[in-house]
Amino acid sequence: MHGAFTQFQAFFQHYGLLAVFVLLLLENFGLPLPGELALLYAGYHLRAYGGFTLLELIVTGVAASFAGQLTGYAVGRYARDFARRLLRMKPARYSRYDTYFLHHGPVTILFARFVTGLRILAGLLAGIGHMRFRSFILFDVSGAVLWVASVSIAGAERRACWLAS
Repeated sequence: MHGAFTQFQAFFQHYGLLAVFVLLLLENFGLPLPGELALLYAGYHLRAYGGFTLLELIVTGVAASFAGQLTGYAVGRYARDFARRLLRMKPARYSRYDTYFLHHGPVTILFARFVTGLRILAGLLAGIGHMRFRSFILFDVSGAVLWVASVSIAGAERRACWLAS
């Protein structure tokens, strides 16, 4: 594990905020990547080594997270049949997803940020369920700000020294 963490540190020292942007963009688009770990370590890296500010980290994380979710939303919305096949959704459940996102979409998108598996699929599912675009943007950005800020700040706290050991 020590060797992998050393490589992770070197990766962040070399690429900085670009590493955060790429990891969060891809995770929020739907790839199972370690978004929380990236933000925790970026917060720690900020405190230990500097190189960027907390505001820059939060803005970068929110932009990447939103761009990833927006791309997933667009795929779900405009390539609905492809997205349904990708997720192996059964035709008998199509109306359930539509109804669910009509009634619970905003809250789901907001809180999906804090649930790893759901965060990866939220944008795609919202697009498939034809969630209203304005609601999607409002709740997705709000959730991204809360998630990125809280995880980044947690990584920057002094108690996050466990990351270095």
